[in-house]
Amino acid sequence: MGLRTRCLIEGQRSASGGCSRRAGAPASNRMRISCMSPIWGKEEALSQASKSFCRTKLFVHVSFKRTRLYKRPMRFRTDKEKTVEALLFIVSRYGEVGRFHALKTLYFADREHLRRYGRPITGDRYIAMDNGPVPSFAYNALKEDVPEPVRELVVGALSPVANSYHPAYRPHREPNLSYFSKTDIECLDWAFEHCRRRSFGSISDETHKHQAWEKAPLNAEMKVEDMLDGVPAEIIEEAEQFASYGIL
Repeated sequence: MGLRTRCLIEGQRSASGGCSRRAGAPASNRMRISCMSPIWGKEEALSQASKSFCRTKLFVHVSFKRTRLYKRPMRFRTDKEKTVEALLFIVSRYGEVGRFHALKTLYFADREHLRRYGRPITGDRYIAMDNGPVPSFAYNALKEDVPEPVRELVVGALSPVANSYHPAYRPHREPNLSYFSKTDIECLDWAFEHCRRRSFGSISDETHKHQAWEKAPLNAEMKVEDMLDGVPAEIIEEAEQFASYGIL
């Protein structure tokens, strides 16, 4: 759980626009300002609250309480360039691969990294489709249905296989590994090994057992919180921190 600091400053504004120390002033005459932050310590909170109100002495009440840092649904920012490099990494491992296996391998990599380390690799949004989760941006990227300059990046990275019964891809260059941490590569490799010899049906059936897919309406976004079912509390806390600050 994150430590949140709350400062309540009360005072009475004078006719000149300043503030006077009037702890006993009627509530209607008091001005209240709350300053809340997941990272301030006590002194920082007091300083910031005072600056936002006035420079004179005030009656100050400070309370510290432990609360969840991130109240809204967790959502990560999609790193588009990193997503393209992740797709290229996966396609390079296969040599040639269909769209289904490429996207499901990315899903397993993102999900596994989220559950191990509290953040996904790409930050893509996953949609609950008939055959399992589909990463929204990655799917559009493989179809080249993305604006410039991202489309140019995709075209320079992946080559569609001509005359393939199902959409399939080959690598057009080597992936840029500088986009990835050691744990990113660890989970991308894990996901490749997890999916490489499995059938369409086997992979799809496994994803249908995941809580995030089960709980999401069909064709709706899957919740990050549901992808974290059963993980230790400290991983959930890490995920809240990462989502709050948009870090991948």
